[in-house]
Amino acid sequence: MSFTLKKQSPAFEMVSGPCAGHRFEHGQTYSEVPEEHTDRFKKITARKAEPATKKQAVKEGDK
Repeated sequence: MSFTLKKQSPAFEMVSGPCAGHRFEHGQTYSEVPEEHTDRFKKITARKAEPATKKQAVKEGDK
């Protein structure tokens, strides 16, 4: 499972614990987050690939 910092949460750096010295910033994806700060992160779920339409398949075949 992956996580990203919520927009309303400020970027921060951990100063103690197992993540000490690690900085969490916007626009980054993290596989692990500090247990005490899970409320600052949003879970990212993997999206299933949408099946290609017939029109898309023909265009890709022309390449």
